[in-house]
Order: sequence, then structure tokens, then C-alpha cells
Amino acid sequence: MRQARAPLSAHWLEARAKGRHGRTILAAIFDEVAFWQDESSANPDKEIHRAVMPALAASNGPLIAISTPYRKVGLLHERHKAFFGTDDPDILVMHR
Repeated sequence: MRQARAPLSAHWLEARAKGRHGRTILAAIFDEVAFWQDESSANPDKEIHRAVMPALAASNGPLIAISTPYRKVGLLHERHKAFFGTDDPDILVMHR
């Protein structure tokens, strides 16, 4: 069994675009992303997505967005339109 070089830890962080830079993360889970709203931002879901992607790039980790459909705007809707039906083993889009 291979031992990790550095200790790993799991953290649950609040959703905000500022303050998430400079860390490498192995995976990001966006829970109920269709409902993310903020009075100071028109698109908090997209801003947080932009802030998290560089941290995921170093590990090539997954971004997992889980949500109940709520509206036909925002990150979840755009990703569903772009990737539903895509024949790519790295992409999974489900709906019912």
C-alpha cells in the first residue's frame, strides 16, 4: 500500500468566491447549486465555480454539482444543456 506524502483532510467550506485561492483541492461538491443566491452578486454559482477551478486543476479532481432543478438560468442549467447526452466517460449528467 502506498502511503500519502502529506496528510489529507476533509473540509466543508461555505460557498463564497473570495478566499478560496491558493489551495489544491481533490474534489469539490456543490450542493443545491441551482438555489445559490446572494444579494451582492448576480451569479454567485458561476463566481464560485470560477474561483474553485484553479484549485481543482492541480489534482485534476472532479467537480460534482448536485441539485434539485429550480430555474432555467445559472451554472447547473448551463452545464446540463452543454453536457447532457455527451459521450464522454469523464462526464455524468443525470436527471429524472
